[in-house]
Amino acid sequence: MNPTDLFAGVVPFVAVVRTGSVRGAARELGLTPSAVSKAVRKLESRLGVTLLHRTTRRVRPSPEGEVIAGYYQEAIGRAQAALDLALASQRRPKGVVRVSASRVLTRLLASKLIGFQDRYPELEVDLRFTDRKVSFAEERVDVALRIGVLEDSAATRRRWRRTRWATVASPAYLARHGTPTSIDALDVHACLRFVAPDGRPRDWIFGARTHPVGGPLVSDDGGALLAAAENGLGIVQAMDFMVRDAVAAGRLVPLLEENDEGPTVWIVTSPGRTRTPRVRALVDYLNVDGDE
Repeated sequence: MNPTDLFAGVVPFVAVVRTGSVRGAARELGLTPSAVSKAVRKLESRLGVTLLHRTTRRVRPSPEGEVIAGYYQEAIGRAQAALDLALASQRRPKGVVRVSASRVLTRLLASKLIGFQDRYPELEVDLRFTDRKVSFAEERVDVALRIGVLEDSAATRRRWRRTRWATVASPAYLARHGTPTSIDALDVHACLRFVAPDGRPRDWIFGARTHPVGGPLVSDDGGALLAAAENGLGIVQAMDFMVRDAVAAGRLVPLLEENDEGPTVWIVTSPGRTRTPRVRALVDYLNVDGDE
């Protein structure tokens, strides 16, 4: 194979896999559907494998095509990183930084981005919140902010901040039901529980001890649990940064103040992306007050 043909048809093929259709890829690339189809057929011919299974309703990758698309997506990401670095080495960072963050980080991250636009007016942050594992290559994610143990050993990670667990309730709830003075006393209180990504409600943590709790509400949305706690529905355990403002305003009251260490919040980037100016700008900006 001629080395100059290595990337011929690759971008259209990956776009078809990502969008799930030839028309979607054509819209994304600014090409005609026939041009996209022709490029993919030439790539299949050159590789000698069927990359896509086509029906009247949908296009999906073949088993070989799915694996090959993953490799090509990674190569495209690295090529884009090289281009970003070359074009922006002597300029202010510009373009789009795609960020995926755990949903409990919504308020914290939004507050930390205040001023980022002033410093980097040519950068746009595309911010998406999810607790599922994302694929940097397939979903074109530049930066991910995740909490706790990380499984992807290939990713580049930097500790953003430490957290501590805080157990809190509203003054109204405590006036009606009393204040628990021990961990075991929680057994007779309404405890609002967070549902982890694996679908199971999380036990509360007090040092080396975990304590199962029960109550009237479970949710996978930390913001909903905090709102319920502020409105007097029960007691909630959350990371300190999630309740700091409410405690300062008197809407929530700290209980059982062991201030136990919580999970670490990590800044995660895919290999090769950290050095691009736009990604480096965001990572460095977030790290100004990191590791608190």
